[in-house]
Amino acid sequence: MSSVRPDRPALRVVWVSMLLAGAGAFVSTTGGSRRVVCAQDGPGAAVPAAPGKYLGAQTCDSAACHSKPEPREKPPYLTEYTSWSAMDGDVPYDRHSYAWRRLRGADKGGDDRSPEMMTKLNALEGTKGLAEQSQRCLSCHGVSVHDYGVGAKNPGAAVGLHKALQGARFRPEEGVNCDGCHGPAEKWIKPHEKEDWTIAEWKKLGGPQGGSQKLYDQHGIYYSKDLVLWADQCVRCHLKIDTNMLEAGHPDLVPFELFSHNQQVPHWRDYSFEAPAPELPGAGPEHAARVWRVGQAVALREAFDQLVVRAKGGAHDKPDGGHVRAAMARATGHWVVARHAVERAAPEAARALAGHLEALRAAVPAEGEVDLPGVATAAQAARAAAAGLARPMADAALSAADVVALMKAIAQDPASGATQEAADQTRMGLYALNYARLVAKDPDALSADPPADEGLLAVYALYELEAGTPAFTEGLRAVARALE
Repeated sequence: MSSVRPDRPALRVVWVSMLLAGAGAFVSTTGGSRRVVCAQDGPGAAVPAAPGKYLGAQTCDSAACHSKPEPREKPPYLTEYTSWSAMDGDVPYDRHSYAWRRLRGADKGGDDRSPEMMTKLNALEGTKGLAEQSQRCLSCHGVSVHDYGVGAKNPGAAVGLHKALQGARFRPEEGVNCDGCHGPAEKWIKPHEKEDWTIAEWKKLGGPQGGSQKLYDQHGIYYSKDLVLWADQCVRCHLKIDTNMLEAGHPDLVPFELFSHNQQVPHWRDYSFEAPAPELPGAGPEHAARVWRVGQAVALREAFDQLVVRAKGGAHDKPDGGHVRAAMARATGHWVVARHAVERAAPEAARALAGHLEALRAAVPAEGEVDLPGVATAAQAARAAAAGLARPMADAALSAADVVALMKAIAQDPASGATQEAADQTRMGLYALNYARLVAKDPDALSADPPADEGLLAVYALYELEAGTPAFTEGLRAVARALE
C-alpha cells in the first residue's frame, strides 16, 4: 500500500515517506540534462558560474522582512523565514531547512543512516569523504547553482563547497535555504524590497517571452511563478537518484507529483483563488490541475532520461536490468496518468510517446533479460519527444469541464491502478484535479469537516486501497460515479 495519503479534512497531502526524499536523505543527482560539470569536491575546485553570490537564509531573517509571526493579508505574507525555520518538536516544519544536518551523524544533530550510507558508498567506489563534504550529496541537501541561463555552465554545483560564491552570512548548515530555490540573492536582495519589483522587472525584460531567463541572468532571481521553471527546480532533486546511492542503502525517492510536493512547502503560494494574469501564469480555478499537468510533463522527461542513464551506465550508474526495471516502472507510472493530458494538449507528441513506450516495453519484458541497448535507444527517443511538453502543458487552455474530463479518463482507465507506480500517480493526480474541480464548483468543500463532497471522499478512499486489486478498480469506479 502506498504510504502517501491526504490529511483530512483539508485537501492537503501529508507524505510520511517524503521525509526521506530530497531534504530527508541525501540525494545524488540533478534532474535531466542538468549534469554536474563542476564535480570536484573541496578546495581547489573550479569556481562555478553563477549570476551572483548566495547570501543565506539569515539575510531574510528580520521582523521587517520575512520573519513576521503572523501573515499579512496580501502575499507575500512575510512569514516565509518563520515557517522555513520553525520546529515542530524535534522535527523541522520545513524539511528543506534540515537537509544539510541530515547528512551528519545523530551525535551532530543528524541521522546515523547517512554516515552509514556514505561509508558503504566510499567502499563501493573506492573513495573517501563525508556526506556533508560531497558534491553529489550537497547538490540536493544544500544550495546548488541553478541550471538556467548563466547557471547552465555549472548546473548543480554545490555552493557550500565554493567560498567565492558565498556571502558573509551564508552557512551550508542551513540546508536548502532561500537562495536554494529563489536564486543567489546578491543582486536582487535590495531591489526586491520594493513591492512587486520582481513582477515589474520580469515584465520589463519580456515577460512570457524570455523574461524569466533574463531576470535570472541579470539579477540572479528565479521566477518561481513560471510553472515550467518551478517544475524544473523541484524535479532536480525529487525524481532521480543514481544506482550506486541505492546500492549503498539510500532509499529510493518517493513518487513525484508537483502539486502535492509543493503543498508540503509551508510558504508555497496556491494561485487557485487568484484571477489569471500574465505575471501569474496558471492562476485561476484550474491552477492545481495546470500545476499537475506541467509537473507530469517534466517528470516524464526526467524519468526517460533516467532510463537512458541506467541503460547505458555511467560514473555512478551500473547498466543493470533490475535498476532499469525500476526506472521503467517509474516512467510508466507517470505516463499512465499524463497521457490523458498530453493527448488533449499535444496529440502529436502523445502519439510519438505511445510508440516509444511500446518499444520500451519490448526491451523490458516482464520476465527475462532486459535489452539494455534497446532501452537506451527507445528512452532517448522518448525523452526527445517529451522535451518540449512542459510549455504547452503550462499554456494550453484548461477549463473546469476539461478538469472533470481528465478525472473521468484517469478513473476509467484500467491501467490507472495496475501497478504500484501507476496507482501512486493516479491517487495524486486525482487529488490535484479534484482540488481544481472543487475550487471551481464549491470552494467551501475544501475545508469542510467532515468532508461531504462525494468526489473528495472517493479520492480519499483510494489511499486506503492496494494497487492492482479489484478493490482499487472499484475505488476508481466510485470516483467516476461521483463525477456524474
